[in-house]
Amino acid sequence: MKQAVVHRRVIKLGGSLLAAPDLVSRIQSWLNRQPKANENLWIIGGGEIVEGLRVYDQIHLLDPVAMHWRCVRQMRSTFEILAELFPAWTQITSEAEFSAACSRGRFAPQTLIAADTFFTPANDGHLPADWTTTSDSIAAFLAQQTDAEELVLLKSCEISAQATIAELVANGTIDQAFLFASKGLPLVRAEALEG
Repeated sequence: MKQAVVHRRVIKLGGSLLAAPDLVSRIQSWLNRQPKANENLWIIGGGEIVEGLRVYDQIHLLDPVAMHWRCVRQMRSTFEILAELFPAWTQITSEAEFSAACSRGRFAPQTLIAADTFFTPANDGHLPADWTTTSDSIAAFLAQQTDAEELVLLKSCEISAQATIAELVANGTIDQAFLFASKGLPLVRAEALEG
């Protein structure tokens, strides 16, 4: 039986996966195994850049709201790296570009979206401005804003095929704000991006 085509899929790529030398081929292989989607909207996490900020925060006990938005701004760096690895993908680099794509009701088949183009202090989906919100929940917010049919979290760690999203939140694989952020999304799955 032929699988139905997904109209719009949001894919969150774990930022730590940028350390994989074969990342480009892994992503291409993963895409080839997926049911076809008319639009794949990509967002990348902060990876080691944000983990470095977490270390400084633990040492100095910095303002949680300021640190939260500092981390979101740092996700622009990982966005730029992924954009360089996939130059053929359409890039959304500003709030105006994101708004225009939403107004048109369509995105390019492979679109890489910078987090700070849709997730801002003025438009934060009521997500907690602290470490309980990571790029997982920000990706869920993107899926909500774009009426995506599917949200996929691609991780660098092993994930049991039997694990539920709630279990992955409970064991820390997915952030604590995610159940709130993803509420009502039609389909959510998490998996390891294998080599």
